[in-house]
Amino acid sequence: MERIKLILKITAYLSFLILVIWYSSVSILKGYDLSQNGKVTTAKVIAYQYSESSGRKGRTNRHYDHLIAFNGHKGLIDFGEEVKVGTQLYIVYSTTNPTNFVIGRNKLSIFEYLKQEHGVVGLIIGLILVVFLPLEILALTRQFLSPPCKPQPTQAEVRLEQIEINNSRERLKKPLNSSLLICLASFVIFIIFGDHKSSYSSLILTSATFSATIFIFVYLFTYKPKKEIN
Repeated sequence: MERIKLILKITAYLSFLILVIWYSSVSILKGYDLSQNGKVTTAKVIAYQYSESSGRKGRTNRHYDHLIAFNGHKGLIDFGEEVKVGTQLYIVYSTTNPTNFVIGRNKLSIFEYLKQEHGVVGLIIGLILVVFLPLEILALTRQFLSPPCKPQPTQAEVRLEQIEINNSRERLKKPLNSSLLICLASFVIFIIFGDHKSSYSSLILTSATFSATIFIFVYLFTYKPKKEIN
């Protein structure tokens, strides 16, 4: 049973690590590209279009789409408000991928670009997770591959182990209801407060993935292993 719990823990930590990497991979690649191949130049707003789209729960999504031109390239950007056509501004764009650009006067490092997009708190949490999760996965894997040697059990311990096997299914079921309830609640919260600008299928997939990970963590923390009897 302890080995099964180790497998579940390794799976949960690994799944969460993959989620963190997947969620931040686009930002990391764009930030790295700009830090290595970024070039500062001026851009000019050449067109503007305002539009609205219907969001879920009666919300209205407002789009301030601006077309900018720079060094023979064009790009679309949403400033969040109207910027007059003809306005000039500084941008940093990638010489290898001109569609990758940000507003700014100076070329920054990858960490500064990530800080701009996710904030200081988000960057610190991400760094902690990226360092902690692989170390925890490695420690659990070593524990799984090299379990501690146990002395030969006595007859009384064998009988107790048999009783424990008979009751293991009941112990597995106990935290299931609360874990499913928290999983469902987190899924609803993600749907309500998630990124409503993305497609509905993408929101469902992301919410379901995070909720499944939360279910595994809650189940592991609420599961009570057998009590050691001296």
